[in-house]
Amino acid sequence: MKWAMLGFGTVGQAVWHQAQRQRKSFSLGHVLVRHPDHYRQFKQVDLVTDPQLIIENPDVETVVEVMGGLHPAAEYISACLQRGKNVVTANKALLARQLPQLQRLAQTYHCHLCFEASVGGGIPIIHTLRDLVRRDRVLAIDGILNGTSNYVLTAMQQGGLSLQQALSEAQQKGYAERGSDLDLTGWDAANKLVILANLAFHRFYPVEKVARTEITDDLDIGQAAEHNQVLKQVGHIAIAQGKLKIRVTLDQLPASHLPAHVDGVTNWIQLTTEHLGKLSLMGPGAGGDATANSIWQDLLWLSDSQK
Repeated sequence: MKWAMLGFGTVGQAVWHQAQRQRKSFSLGHVLVRHPDHYRQFKQVDLVTDPQLIIENPDVETVVEVMGGLHPAAEYISACLQRGKNVVTANKALLARQLPQLQRLAQTYHCHLCFEASVGGGIPIIHTLRDLVRRDRVLAIDGILNGTSNYVLTAMQQGGLSLQQALSEAQQKGYAERGSDLDLTGWDAANKLVILANLAFHRFYPVEKVARTEITDDLDIGQAAEHNQVLKQVGHIAIAQGKLKIRVTLDQLPASHLPAHVDGVTNWIQLTTEHLGKLSLMGPGAGGDATANSIWQDLLWLSDSQK
């Protein structure tokens, strides 16, 4: 399969490194970057600055978008879908706002929009949920969905670090980017919840309406510990009186509960369904390798579906 990539940051480079280990026939074409001089060590990668070399290339079957942000990613993805190219993306901020429109484009132009990497890091939640809703009814979804916030809260409670110390440690280890406001304010988790709600309940929920509780310096860690509880940033999706409700909260969980032991960058997602009851998935939720692994899950699925 001939594929190309938009973006070559931490995730893009991890995708490329994992490509070297693939046994299947994948041929990487152009990789779009802004400043090729920043990637001189990748001499074997065909770096370009013109997106049209990818969008208008009839030989490219699939485009991986890992540049992030709303624009110009939205325009590039739309243009690729309109030309019948499959798109694999990890762009949760964009999908939380434009998923229904992009899905319609993919359907109209007979191609695929894949986004396993947009939620849960390395957890195969998108494929799992898509399969599950075909045979069961989802009643609720709860989860620890932001690896950075979970790492910070773990370091504050187990290591006695301040918020800034914990965040700095997460950045040094590559689990958080500079300027992690989207993580600590709950926006990142909100984006992911909206994507899951769209798949589970077939409803579009404006991400701006998601209620969010922020992680701040004045968290009372000691009070939670005194009551044998653990603070976690948890996302919730539920139907209440026929209305969809989505929240990102700071929950004080009893230490005996499973999610209280989900530490570091690990993510946890619990699906409550009509027939199965509660189904939990756990796995790495931050870092380039985890996200790249999910991107390759989509690429391998696309390759298999073409047979």
